[in-house]
Parts: sequence; structure tokens; C-alpha cells
Amino acid sequence: MQIKEYQWHPVFFKGKTPLWGYEVDEEDPQLLQPIPEHLDALEQAKDFREQGRSLREIARWLSNYTGVSLSHTGLVKRIERDNEQFEKV
Repeated sequence: MQIKEYQWHPVFFKGKTPLWGYEVDEEDPQLLQPIPEHLDALEQAKDFREQGRSLREIARWLSNYTGVSLSHTGLVKRIERDNEQFEKV
């Protein structure tokens, strides 16, 4: 499957657990560095959701594709966070 590639940027780290799709910067622990392959796959997952696929199915696909576990509830929270950020802009 061909996944569209996007331009990603570091974000500030707030909280205890890094956002799915990011990793803590080794030089600045207050900064999260994007993992482009994971974030591109997350965008594909959002497209799958718009096509009517179930959250469990999408979360399972994301986990298999990236090798990083993500539950369906975690997927919902991650998508909601992106939507909130988009609305602020």
C-alpha cells in the first residue's frame, strides 16, 4: 500500500506520555520529534475512518503497519487531539 507523505515538525512535550507518532528528543526532553512513517500512517487511518472502517480494524492495521501498539480508544483520543489542534489554528 502506498501511503502519502506529509511534512511534519517537532512539537513541545506536555504530559507524561509522548504522543503516538512522536518520540522524545534526546537533546531536549521538552521537545517531541516526529516519526514521519507513523504520522503518515495515522493520516491514512483517518482516511480509512472516513470510508467507514471500524476503529478496532484501523487500530489493528496501524499497530501492524508501524509495529507500535495502539488501541482503538487510543486512536480516538489521538484523532480528537489532532482535530482540536486543527480547530485552534
